[in-house]
Amino acid sequence: MHTVWSKDALPLVPKRFRPIFTVFLPIVNACLLAFAMIALFVGSRVVEDFTLHWFPRAWAGEIALGAILASMGLIFCLDWVELIGKGMLIIGLSTYAYLLGVNVDDGSASSGLSITLVVLADAFLLVRVIDIVGEIGRKEADASASRRVQRKGNG
Repeated sequence: MHTVWSKDALPLVPKRFRPIFTVFLPIVNACLLAFAMIALFVGSRVVEDFTLHWFPRAWAGEIALGAILASMGLIFCLDWVELIGKGMLIIGLSTYAYLLGVNVDDGSASSGLSITLVVLADAFLLVRVIDIVGEIGRKEADASASRRVQRKGNG
């Protein structure tokens, strides 16, 4: 089974940057999953105060699913799965940032720092999404070039 920890899993990534993929990103995904589990089982006052009764669990479930997909995609080097998971996380965290903003607008001063941290997390996720899209593009270009060379050789 090919994982991000396999010997030749990251041939295009310089050795000094590999810990980003083998340590940092798995930890981030685990923390986002923990965030979702706490929101799912304990709840989030901010989300519960400003949404319909069914929304907090759906929102937490969406973030949990996104974290699981992002983790599985990263671990098993499945770019599209990781991309979908990260996209779901961006949607979930952007929703949370918006609701935190509504909470601040409603008079709560304590959510300002939380908004900053959530927006920062969203920005980091977006950087990873851009990286994944670039990686998918490179792989598609390589596959296309290989097919052209193979056709020329057979023709």
